[in-house]
Amino acid sequence: MRPSHLLPPSLSTPESPLVRARISFFVDAWFSKVSSFTYPIYLKNTLEEKEEEAKKMVAAIEKEIEPLLKNANPFFNGANQMTMAEVLTAPFIIRLYASCDDELLPKSLATSLDKLPNFSKWAKTTISQESVTYVFDEAKIIKRTKERIAKMKKEKEQEQAK
Repeated sequence: MRPSHLLPPSLSTPESPLVRARISFFVDAWFSKVSSFTYPIYLKNTLEEKEEEAKKMVAAIEKEIEPLLKNANPFFNGANQMTMAEVLTAPFIIRLYASCDDELLPKSLATSLDKLPNFSKWAKTTISQESVTYVFDEAKIIKRTKERIAKMKKEKEQEQAK
């Protein structure tokens, strides 16, 4: 493997295996403990229901992700450049904030996330990187998300009518 700031080669230093394991643990925590909250929020019909689900997502981020970012400076594990942790989670974080801006998700979600000191600092730094924003077509992604939500709601209604 060629040297990269994203993921240290397994045996390049005595710390490399631990760094790789921390990155893997962080990414797994994001996808297994946090990202599953997004669509249930989207699919709720009222703002009150969405906000109730959003509180659960914030609680999961506070419990599972916030502690893992205690040494982010500015990136995961104290790195001064993006790591594989950011590469794998940034698309989901930027969509999360964009969905709050477009009110697909409650604005209170973004406000609550901004109160988590480690997460908010890390997330804002991550989603402001040109390599993240360069490929992010917000209008297209929001449009597709709205279409996907409408389709999922319709399918749910048809299933319940049976």
